[in-house]
Amino acid sequence: VHGTSRIFLGAFTGIYRSDDNGKSWKELDTITHTITGMSVTKASGQHVHLSVGTYHGFCWTGVVDLKQLLHGINPVLPNGSMKQLVIPPPFTPGETYNRVVFSPPFKGKEIAFYTIPLSELNLYKSNAIFRSTDGFASGLYINPAINPNTSLVELPTLRESGTVKVHVIKYSPNFETDGTVFIGGLNIGICRSTDYGLTFETIFSVYNEVPNAMVVKLIISPDYARDRLLAALVINVPERNTVVFIGKNSGSTWDQIQHSREEKLFKLTNISFTINNQHKRFSKYSLVGILKDGSIRVSKPSQKNFRVWKPLLYQDGSGKYVAKLPEYATGDTRQGTGFSRDAILGTPDGKLIMGLLVGGIVQGKLFNNKFRDTEIKGKNQRWTFASEVQLVENHSKSFQNMIAISPDYKIDGILFGANYNEIYASVDKGETWNVVYTLPFVAPRFSGKRKDTI
Repeated sequence: VHGTSRIFLGAFTGIYRSDDNGKSWKELDTITHTITGMSVTKASGQHVHLSVGTYHGFCWTGVVDLKQLLHGINPVLPNGSMKQLVIPPPFTPGETYNRVVFSPPFKGKEIAFYTIPLSELNLYKSNAIFRSTDGFASGLYINPAINPNTSLVELPTLRESGTVKVHVIKYSPNFETDGTVFIGGLNIGICRSTDYGLTFETIFSVYNEVPNAMVVKLIISPDYARDRLLAALVINVPERNTVVFIGKNSGSTWDQIQHSREEKLFKLTNISFTINNQHKRFSKYSLVGILKDGSIRVSKPSQKNFRVWKPLLYQDGSGKYVAKLPEYATGDTRQGTGFSRDAILGTPDGKLIMGLLVGGIVQGKLFNNKFRDTEIKGKNQRWTFASEVQLVENHSKSFQNMIAISPDYKIDGILFGANYNEIYASVDKGETWNVVYTLPFVAPRFSGKRKDTI
């Protein structure tokens, strides 16, 4: 500031102010961390674990009382409902895509896994992951004497050298009884545990078919107890084209879904199992995927296989079904057109929910590759359920959805969504949405004098 000793400094980590010509600095609480993905899992009673990963801000998690959301007047979660899970020094929040996922309760316990940030100061092996049996209530310190509930679990690697990154953590819908959890990522393919996450074995490695494979999404069929189906979205780095594999018998065998040869760069960013309301096959679920350009593809099972991707068809003004994006998914936005690459899910009552870049969501039903009975919710609202990276750079790096469903959705009809640092909830199956929690400003990471002045 001209004529004073005050200086402002803007950096990647925030905004700083000095009142003594740069001898000491104070970080200003002007920014907060944007959400990059969320998960909702069942806790005890009518409670759920709501967890979000953030860009450069570790993870936040809390237990939410669903009765409070359902019966409260303009319900919001109290301040402090979500706590930040900070890994002790020397770690810094340098890994930009952290994630924590809780299991459903079993035998009086809840398992939680938390990815270890990639850091030059990493004290642990890069193929390790935090495992907790008390929801990290005792923190993330690895010390069996004072914190026996938190430990490190090593994952088998595909190559002796190279970076390991965990991108996805998924629990079996029958986790309470089968103890099955899946973890996928870079240099690990997909690993499976059947002993509640104590040990893992590799069940998916496609380096022969995709030389630079990186698993970025893994989804489990809602009818897993019967059909044992998995779906893995794999990026071929550095070309960034994508391949989807269907795993049968809990990942014992894997088959690739083919796409049109005309689409040489087939870049899916997200996938979801969704009920096909006109199914005649072995599974009532089809697979729906979002391409980088915001358009949608569908693969339905045929003779116990998901063979090809087909465009999703929408009803135009004349009543015909066409592949052209519908008017409600287009608009003059800096994010482009189409559907959010980070917000897609199928509901137990047969609906497909997708986020719109123009704001709001659309709900409808899937009949083979036709999208019918559509309803627009919150069109042109300021919230778009998408990660900041997708909105600014037009590609997805969230590795998790920005929209999530209550484990008891058939009963309570609750949905959750995220936009920047805000968490939304709908208690009427997506009809209306309200902000229920806002992540607080981050605690200052630096404030003090320059080392050369001490």
